[in-house]
Amino acid sequence: IHPEIVRSSGKIWALGLIVLSALLLNIFSVKLFAYAGEIFSIPPKLWYLALPIGFAPILIGTLIGVRTALFSGLFISLVAAFSGVAQFNMVVFGMVVSALSSYMVRPCRNYRSLFFTGFLTLSIVSMALVVVFCWCDGSLDSVWYWPFILPVVTGIGTIVLVQFALFLLETGFDLTTKMSLNLYSDYNHPLLKEMQINAPGTYHHSLVVSMLAESAAEAIGADPVRARVGALFHDAGKLSHPEYFTENSNGEDKHRDLSPKFSAMIITNHIREGMELARKYKLKRPIREAIEQHHGTDLVYYFYKLAKDSGECISEHDFRYPGPRPQTRET
Repeated sequence: IHPEIVRSSGKIWALGLIVLSALLLNIFSVKLFAYAGEIFSIPPKLWYLALPIGFAPILIGTLIGVRTALFSGLFISLVAAFSGVAQFNMVVFGMVVSALSSYMVRPCRNYRSLFFTGFLTLSIVSMALVVVFCWCDGSLDSVWYWPFILPVVTGIGTIVLVQFALFLLETGFDLTTKMSLNLYSDYNHPLLKEMQINAPGTYHHSLVVSMLAESAAEAIGADPVRARVGALFHDAGKLSHPEYFTENSNGEDKHRDLSPKFSAMIITNHIREGMELARKYKLKRPIREAIEQHHGTDLVYYFYKLAKDSGECISEHDFRYPGPRPQTRET
């Protein structure tokens, strides 16, 4: 279903680390619940409410995808079910919480939205499920207010852990989310400010392309945030020689006294220059891919034809972009 995950060692490592961390958190939570249960007289049958069962599904759903999150959450729930009583309830609880939490956080575009959506989903779904379970076995009167307190406490703790883990995973494994990419759409980003001042034509061109790319991505079911942010930075490499690109030339032809081959080299070099700027400003992987791949291996046809018509002995390779070709629909 997701071959791109298999091809990405970073995502495989992150997936394994998330699942193992979730299992360890569950063990810790079971021990903590046993200790707190004796002090506060919490019914032992409610032990599964203390598990941060939404930790892995929300993380994986945000970083990788909902299907992967659902199956990972189900696996974690099955393992956790061996830790206490009411095992059937635990499996059902884990499956429903995994499905709904990973699905609900999918559209979140900022960390604030993720916090509130994740917290509300975890708390409300947990409350609803435990009330149904207790009502079915006739123990609703005996559990008092714990079905409403535990989900709130666990929900807050889980979503705080999720946001902390997101920061570590995005930094350590070069992964991205819609939230982190959206931070780069701030027009006060230093690289965008430099484009506004030194290459205003390229900056305006990038704004227009970003709006077009976002609309196109929405129309075909691709990721509009990734397309828009990638388009904002795709031509950043033109900053090295902005006056040699039409949109910044003010009507002056800087290529008039240059050979076609040298002109083509300046044009195609904006990919290499863009990648150097991407490393300098620590841009995320999808943005780097947009810079590197947006021309693919296209031919700089105008200068190629100019050289060919002049009778010059040329190689087509000297007039092509280095590639690679775009690897994703967004790029």
